[in-house]
Amino acid sequence: MACCILILIWINDEIRFDRFHKKADNLYRVVNDLNYSSLSQISSGCAFPLGPAMKEEIPEIKDFTRFLSAQKLLVAFNGKRYYEDNFYFADPSVFRLFSFPIIKGNPDTARSRQRIHRQPDIIFNP
Repeated sequence: MACCILILIWINDEIRFDRFHKKADNLYRVVNDLNYSSLSQISSGCAFPLGPAMKEEIPEIKDFTRFLSAQKLLVAFNGKRYYEDNFYFADPSVFRLFSFPIIKGNPDTARSRQRIHRQPDIIFNP
C-alpha cells in the first residue's frame, strides 16, 4: 500500500512539474539521443546554433531560448567578489516563454547579452 502511495505521489509530481508556466502547453525541450557502441544516453545539451536554425527552418517554431549553466561562477557586485552556485545564462526570450517569478527587475527592459554591465538586469527564481 505504501509503495502505491509513493508511486502516485511521484506520478503527480511528474505531471505537474513546470505546469505553472502560462505557455506550458506549447513549450518543448530538445534533447539528444546519443547512441555509441556500448552506451546509450539522452542529453539536454545541444549545439548552440540549433535554436536559431530550427526557428528559421521550421515554420511551426515561433520562438526559442537557450540555457547555459555555470556550476560555479565568480560574480563581482558593488566591489565585492563571490562565487555563485548554479548560475544560468539565457536568451532574453526566456521571459516571453516562461513565467518564472520575478524577484527584481523588469523582463521587458532587460539588456541584451551583447552589452557588458556591472549589475544584473533581472533576478528570478526558477
